Amino acid sequence: PQETAWSCYLGVFMEDFTGTLALTTDGGSVWERNSEWDIEDLLAPCDAVGERYQPACFYYSFVVRQHKLHEQSDGEDMDAYRTFLDACAAIEAAAIRASCFSGVGRSFTAPSSPDFSVSDAHGWCSDAPQDADRAACIYGLNSSYATFGINIEEALSVCAQADSPLMHEGCYRGLFDGVENGAADAREALCRGETEGQCEEALKMYPADAQPFVRR
Repeated sequence: PQETAWSCYLGVFMEDFTGTLALTTDGGSVWERNSEWDIEDLLAPCDAVGERYQPACFYYSFVVRQHKLHEQSDGEDMDAYRTFLDACAAIEAAAIRASCFSGVGRSFTAPSSPDFSVSDAHGWCSDAPQDADRAACIYGLNSSYATFGINIEEALSVCAQADSPLMHEGCYRGLFDGVENGAADAREALCRGETEGQCEEALKMYPADAQPFVRR
């Protein structure tokens, strides 16, 4: 089944990117990387694996790089985040490009990321070059918000102001797909706090059995 394969791919790259907790001789522990790849090459190692695995690879790769960027700049050098967007913009294949931008969106909510407001984070995604790129970035951002159960009300408010059909879809579907893996009752509960009715309208437009917005 597709979801089983996707979960398996994610697990492989999560271990590869985040490393393994290894015990030291003095009883402590240290994180060790499981493979060597050039962290300065923003598309590595995802551009070197098979196409079917690249979406799962990009799901984690920019989160790891965001940690490094934060350590180097203390969260102050925000222009450096544009290098992530520039890297994804160099990809020509539409499905892989969307996965890349979605991964960048997820990196804006990483635990070590600067304290972005929702509007700031959406603003960073808005710097992506094409409408489809911006929508994929916001999809990744909002799916991460929904997965962690944070900033939902603010994200819904931003989605209601989406300025294109594609941005509207990416914005809402990120929230819908991210909350409890897209469970129908969770999607409906997510909309209950929104009083203007736009979230419920979006639920009708983007049913749970729709094809993923970003390829898996």
